[in-house]
Amino acid sequence: MSRIRNGRHAVGYVGVLCLLGVAVFHGAPLILSAAAPERRSVYPYPGWSLGQPLLPRAADLLDRIRPRRPARSATASPSVPNDALHFDGIDDRVTFGAAPSLGVTTFTIETWFRRDGPGASATTGSGGIIAVPLVTKGMAEADGDNRDTNYFLGIDGKRRVLAADFEDTVNGGNHPAVGVTPICDGIWYHAAASYDGTTWRLYLNGNLEAQVVVGAFTPRFDSIQHAALGTALNSSGNAGGAFMGALDEVRIWNVVRNASDIQANMTAPLASGAGLIARWGLDEGAGTAIADSTGNGNAGTLLNGVSWTTGTPFVSTPLPAGNYGVHLKGTTGAADYVSFGTASSLGTPTFTVETWFMRDGTGVTTSTGTGGLTSVVPLVSKGRNDGEGNTLDINYFLGLSGSVLAADFEEGATGTSPGLNHPLTGVTPILNNVWYHGAVTYDGTTLELYLNGVLEGAMVVGQPPRSDSIEQAALGSALNSTGTASGFFAGGLDEARIWNYARTAAQIASGKDREIAAASGLLGRWSFNECCGQVPDSSGHTQNGTMFGSSWTWVAGGPLTGTANAAPAVDAGLDQTITLPATALLVGTITDDGRSGTPVSTTWSKTSGPGTVTFGNPLALSSTAAFSLSGTYVLTLTANDGEQTASDTIAIQVNPAAIVNLAPVVDAGPDQTITLPAQAALAGTVTDDGLPGGDPIATWTKVSGPGTVTFAQPNEFQTTAAFSSAGTYVLMLSASDGVLTGSDTLTVIVNAAVTNKGIDFGGTNAYVTLGPALGLDSATFTIEAWFRRDGTGVTTSTGTGGVTAVPLVTKGRAESDGSNVDMNYFLGINGATNTLVADFEEGVSTGGTPGLNHPILGTTPILNNVWYHAAATYDGQTWRLYLNGVQDSTLTLPIARPPRSDSIQHAAIGSALTSTGVAAGFFDGVIDEVRIWNSARTAQQILDGMTGEILSAPGLLGRWGLNEGSGTTVADSSGHSITGTIVGANWTWAQGAPFNIIVNTAPAVPTLNAPANAGSSNSPATLDVTVFDADSDRMTATFYGRQKSIVAPDFTLATLPDTQYYVDFLTASNPQIFTAQTNWIVANQIRLNIAFVSHLGDVAQNIDQYEIEWQRANTSMTVLDQSTIPHGMSPGNHDETAGGVANFYDQYFPVSRFQGYPWYIGYLGQEADDPVNRQNKNNYELFSVGGLDFLVIHVEMDWPDYSVAWADKIIKRYPNRRVILSTHL
Repeated sequence: MSRIRNGRHAVGYVGVLCLLGVAVFHGAPLILSAAAPERRSVYPYPGWSLGQPLLPRAADLLDRIRPRRPARSATASPSVPNDALHFDGIDDRVTFGAAPSLGVTTFTIETWFRRDGPGASATTGSGGIIAVPLVTKGMAEADGDNRDTNYFLGIDGKRRVLAADFEDTVNGGNHPAVGVTPICDGIWYHAAASYDGTTWRLYLNGNLEAQVVVGAFTPRFDSIQHAALGTALNSSGNAGGAFMGALDEVRIWNVVRNASDIQANMTAPLASGAGLIARWGLDEGAGTAIADSTGNGNAGTLLNGVSWTTGTPFVSTPLPAGNYGVHLKGTTGAADYVSFGTASSLGTPTFTVETWFMRDGTGVTTSTGTGGLTSVVPLVSKGRNDGEGNTLDINYFLGLSGSVLAADFEEGATGTSPGLNHPLTGVTPILNNVWYHGAVTYDGTTLELYLNGVLEGAMVVGQPPRSDSIEQAALGSALNSTGTASGFFAGGLDEARIWNYARTAAQIASGKDREIAAASGLLGRWSFNECCGQVPDSSGHTQNGTMFGSSWTWVAGGPLTGTANAAPAVDAGLDQTITLPATALLVGTITDDGRSGTPVSTTWSKTSGPGTVTFGNPLALSSTAAFSLSGTYVLTLTANDGEQTASDTIAIQVNPAAIVNLAPVVDAGPDQTITLPAQAALAGTVTDDGLPGGDPIATWTKVSGPGTVTFAQPNEFQTTAAFSSAGTYVLMLSASDGVLTGSDTLTVIVNAAVTNKGIDFGGTNAYVTLGPALGLDSATFTIEAWFRRDGTGVTTSTGTGGVTAVPLVTKGRAESDGSNVDMNYFLGINGATNTLVADFEEGVSTGGTPGLNHPILGTTPILNNVWYHAAATYDGQTWRLYLNGVQDSTLTLPIARPPRSDSIQHAAIGSALTSTGVAAGFFDGVIDEVRIWNSARTAQQILDGMTGEILSAPGLLGRWGLNEGSGTTVADSSGHSITGTIVGANWTWAQGAPFNIIVNTAPAVPTLNAPANAGSSNSPATLDVTVFDADSDRMTATFYGRQKSIVAPDFTLATLPDTQYYVDFLTASNPQIFTAQTNWIVANQIRLNIAFVSHLGDVAQNIDQYEIEWQRANTSMTVLDQSTIPHGMSPGNHDETAGGVANFYDQYFPVSRFQGYPWYIGYLGQEADDPVNRQNKNNYELFSVGGLDFLVIHVEMDWPDYSVAWADKIIKRYPNRRVILSTHL
C-alpha cells in the first residue's frame, strides 16, 4: 500500500515472524502498515534488485486477511494519533542528555519496534554485546566509574535477536543477555527487558525469550552517559550504532514487570503508571521534540532528520503460509548465512545435495583446499578449506565457480589419498536474477553435477568422501569446524535438500519442480515456507538451521510449481481363510502418480501370527504364502516409490489340516543270517498317529520257509524266532490300529548246524604241520586260536633273547640267526608263568639287527581245563596280546622293526618246527578255530570275531576250523589252500570250542537329558541322563563336577637364536647346521604342533662386511618361507651397527619378503604417524593356536625409544591378544 504524508511518498512493506504463543487481541484493530523514511529508495529489503515484488505484493496479501487502518493524511482527524519515529540507520537519533532521573538499579524497558534494515552496531564494552541500539543509557566508554552503561536494549548485530546489557557498580563488568528468535524486517515487535537485581529477562511479543542469572550486581544507576533512542551515546553525547526502522511506545520503569504485566499493557498506549518513570508515545507526528507523558519531564530531541511515520498496530502479525525463499546479501559485512552446526547426521558417504538458487550479485568466494575449487561461492556445504587428511575435511560442497555450477568433496580416511579434493565444474553460465536448480550426486564411484535437471558434468572418483567430517553444515556460506564462515552467496535460496544416496537423473528431474517435505533417505530439507527467520527441517531429523547475518530477508521462493509426490496407493487384497496344507494366493495392487521418478518396489512381510510365513516371491505383487502353523495371520504389502512408503494389510485365517487316520508304519528290522541251533532276534518298530484311539496291536507271522517257526512272543515288537530246519524264511510283522493295518517283512537265512570239532593233542609228539607255507609269511599279523589246556605239555625255545614256551600257533623256532631260517611269529604259553607269550625274530632293515628276538609276555595265568581265546597282533612296532577279547599286554618297540616275513621255517599248530620240519615243544590240550591274518586287527575286531567261526575274509591268510572229525588232514577254508597234516600218535578228535565266552562290555556313554550342554539351571540343579549297557548289567551313575575349562592340544613355539657362527665367513662355518635346524622345524611341524618360529637376531656375524654370510642365512631361512609355519625376525648387534644401519639385513629380509603371508601384519614405518621408517627391523605378526590369540612383536636390538613407542601403540591396538616380545639384548 502507499500513502502521502507531509508531502512524502512511502511504499508499504511487510515481513514474517513465527512465534509460539503470540496473542492476537480482537479488541484492537489488526493493522500492518508502514511508511518508509523519505531517504530510502529501495524498500522493503536493502539491496533487493530482483525486479519483482515480494509475493506479488506482501502488503496487499495481508490486506486480505485483516482490517486495515486508513492511511493518514495531512487533514486526518487528530483525535486518534498513532505515530512513530523512523530512523535511517545512519545518524538519526533521539537524545535525552545525561538524564539522571532515568538512572535505575532495577528496571523494565519496553518498546515497539520495526526493523527495516541492518543499521549499525554499537558495543557495550569488553565482555558485553555488539548490537544495533533501540533504547539505551550508555555504551562502551570507560570501566569502573560513572561513565559505565546503565542499560542497553538492542538487536544483536550477528544473530538478529534481542540483546541487553548493563555495567555494574563494582568494576564496570558487563552482564549481557541474548534472545533466541530472529528479528525479521518489516514486522512490528514488542520488546521488553527487565532486571531484578540478579536476573535478566528478555521478552518478545510478551513471551519470555531468555532468562539469565548474572548474580547480585547493581547496574550503573549514576551513569552520566546520555540516554537515547535509536542509538547509544557516551557521556559527551557522541553516538555509536544506528537503528534502521521505526520505534513507538517506549517505556522505562523503575520496577520489574513480569510477563503478565507486560502482556496486559503491550497492546495499547499507556500514558502513566506506578513505577513508570518515562514514557514516550511518539504521537506528536511533527517537529523535533518528543514529550514524556509521565510528567517526569524527560523530553527528547530529534537529531539529524529523524522522520515521522505511522505508529505500531500494537500487534505482531506473521506472514501467511506460502512459497518463500531466503535472500542473502552476499557481503562480508552482512555475513548472511544459515548454520546447522556440526550436524553429524548430515554426514554421508553417498549423497545428493540440491537447492534452488537465484543469484543477484557477485558474492564472496572461498576455497575448498589445495587441488579443489580455489574461488567458489558456496550454496550448500559441509566444510571448507580447513585441514587435510582428518575429520576437518569436506564431506560435500555445492557452489558457483565463476559463472558455472561447481561441486567438490575431500577423500575420507579409508580412501587412497585422504584429504584429496575431487572438484567438478559445470559448463552452463549462470545469469543473474534467474532461478536455477542445482544438484550434485555421488554414489561412491561417480560424481555428477546437474543444472535444472540436466547433467552438467560427471567424473569417476571411486573413493569415499569424508562422511565423518566435523566441519559445520551451512547454506549460503561454508563453515569450518568452529563455525567460522568464509564465502557468502548473494541472492535467493529455496528448497534445499540433502539425501543419503545418489538420486538418479530421473529422480532429480522429477523432484526439482516440487516440494518434498519428507522421504526415504532425505537427511534434511529446508523450504523457508514456515516462518521468517526460522529454518526448520521438515524431513523429520530435526536438523533445524540458525540464521546469521544482518541483511537476510524472506522473499518469494523458487518456481516450485510441480504437484507434490503422493505415496503409492496400496491394496493388499481381500482377507482369506485357508485350510492347511493349502497356501494363500496373494494378489495385491498398486497405483502411483509416477512423480518420484523411480519405479515402485513392493514387499510382502508378516506382521503377526503364530508361525512362520514363507512367501513364494516376497517382492512380487502376486505371490503365495505358506504357513507353518494354524492361526490368524496379518500380512503387510508395502510399496515404496523411492520417496514415500505406504502399506496395506490382509488377514489370513489358517485352519488346521483335516485329521485323517493313517495305517501304522511298520519296520520289521534288517534281514538276518543265523546258524542252527541259534534263534533269530527280531526287533521291529511301529509308529502310529494314535487314531482312532489306543495302541496298535502287533503280530509276527511266517510268510514262507521250509520249516516251522516258533515265536516266543508273537504279539510283541521285539521277540525271538526258532526254526525247525535250515532254509530261507520270510517273516512278517503287522500292526493294526483297529481300522487300518500296516506291515513289513524281513528275510532270515537259517544255516544248518555245523559240526564243531577240535584236535586234542597229548602233549608228547602230536601236532599239525602246514609245511613251509610261504603264503603265511607276513610283516604285520594277527595270530588267534581257541584252546583248552589239559596238561603241562613240552616247552621249546624261540632263541637267544627269546622265550621258552609251549607252542600254540607258530611259524618257526630257534634255529639260526640272521637268515631266512629265523622265526616269523610264535604264539604260546610261557613255561614259567603259565601266561600267554609271543615272539618274532627281526628281519632285514636299515639299522636293524636281523635275528634279534622281540618277545612279549602276558599277565593273566592260564588255568587247566578252561576254554580260552588267544590272539597276538603286531603292527610293525607294537605287540598286543589278547585273552578272551581283552587286551592282556602291550609292548611298543623303540623303533619299528620288521619280523622275518620271508622265513622258510614250517608253520604248525600245537608245536614249533624248523626249516626242515623238525618239531620241538608240544601242547597238551584241545585247539580249535585257528586263524592267521596279514594285519594287526583291532580289539573290537578280535572281540567281534572270537564268538563264532570265520570261514574266509579279506586279509585272512589261513583259517583251520578243525571240524573234520576224522582223518589226518585239516583244511584251510580261507581260500588259500594251505592244508595241514596231523603228525604223531598221541592225539584224538574232540568237541570244539564253545564260542560262548561272555565279555563284559563297558556301558554306553550316558545321554544327557537335562540341563542342556552349555546351558544353565536353577540351584539346586537336577541332573538327568539315560544309560545303557549291552550286557544288561546293573549300573551305577556317578556325577562329577569341575570348573569348565578349555581343552586344547599342546603347541610349540620355536626360536632360532644367534645363528651367526653357522654362517661366519672368517671361521670354519657350518651353514648346513642352520639349514638342518629349519628343516627339522618343518619336519616336526605337525608332530609338535609348531605354531610360530622367531629368529632372535644375530643372523650373521660381521654385519655388512661379507655378503656370503647373508646368502647362507637366506638359504636356511628360505626353508621356512616355503612352509606354512608363521615366522618372523629382527636384527641383533651382529646384524646392524650401533647407528642402526643394516644394509644386508634390509636387502635379504625386507618387508616385501613377508608381506604376502597372512600372519605378517605390519612394520615400523608403515603408518603415517610412525616417527621413522625402519623397514623390517621392527615388525609384528598375528597367529592363533590352542584357542589362544597371540601378537608377536619383533624389536630391533637395544630397544630404541621409537621402537618402544611403536610397540606400545601396536599392543594397545590388540587388547585381547597375548603378547610375545622378541628381540636381541
